[in-house]
Amino acid sequence: KKYFKPEIIFGVVTDEWNRPIGGARISSFGTEVISRDNGYFELRSVTTSLPFEISVSAGEFLDQKITIALSDKQIHVGLRKK
Repeated sequence: KKYFKPEIIFGVVTDEWNRPIGGARISSFGTEVISRDNGYFELRSVTTSLPFEISVSAGEFLDQKITIALSDKQIHVGLRKK
């Protein structure tokens, strides 16, 4: 039998001065998580067909879309103010 093995992408969301952004929304394929106070997040059960795209948004910052490649299991997302 073949079993579905979900991918797990994790990383940190920071501002342009590398300060963590807590409360950022990270989403892909209907799955959404919120970054912790230290900016850390884990996005589980995402598609296994890579590459794919994630969206990152946080209040006063510009939204960002990032393409995740096969080798990207840990990412850093830097957001800029609007």
